[in-house]
Amino acid sequence: MTRYAWWRLFALTCGALLIACVASAHTLELKDGRLLVGKYVGGTANTIRFSVKGDVQVFQLDQIVSLTFTNDS
Repeated sequence: MTRYAWWRLFALTCGALLIACVASAHTLELKDGRLLVGKYVGGTANTIRFSVKGDVQVFQLDQIVSLTFTNDS
């Protein structure tokens, strides 16, 4: 693959991620049965930071069943 092709692929991927982040709601399913709808805002190797109505909460990975990224539109 040429340098131009790699750059184009990189730019398209970044654009798609930007659109997905702006126009998406994320769903976090926890092992205790809670289903939270909000935004994934980062994390570490052992945790996920998730914002629900502006309140950022930190969850351990062993508490989580799934994290789903969905489109609002």
